[in-house]
Amino acid sequence: MLSPKKNVVWGIDVSTKQVDFALLAEDGSWQCNSGVLHATKRDDPGLRLAEVQAIVGRFASALAAHHPPVYVMIELPTGRFPNPQLMMTAGVVAAAVACATKAPLDFCAVSTWKAEIGLGGNATKEAVKLWAENLGGVIVSQDAADA
Repeated sequence: MLSPKKNVVWGIDVSTKQVDFALLAEDGSWQCNSGVLHATKRDDPGLRLAEVQAIVGRFASALAAHHPPVYVMIELPTGRFPNPQLMMTAGVVAAAVACATKAPLDFCAVSTWKAEIGLGGNATKEAVKLWAENLGGVIVSQDAADA
């Protein structure tokens, strides 16, 4: 668990149903927080994205009140099978987090961050989860491990 007001970096994993935040402090402590996206406007893509932006904005504002980020990295949803809805969701998540935190923000491809942590760009979900668990703490979902 993080102590409030330390220099914290946020890592974010985006899906169309949930957004996972991993917070890492300069002292090596970390925690994961998840925000479930209960968007009610599923039949209207524009309204759904506006709802997602509002939900994530409120969540990020509350999180930033205790653990303001000095930098935010969002996983870029790339892969073998393009998913336009997921890409649009990542965009509105980025906009919401940027507005809520005013922190520098960037995107990182899945294969890039996996390689950067030493697992190789094609590391399996199981390898990522094991890596995250070895950092200490409890990993409640694969998306939290990815964050």
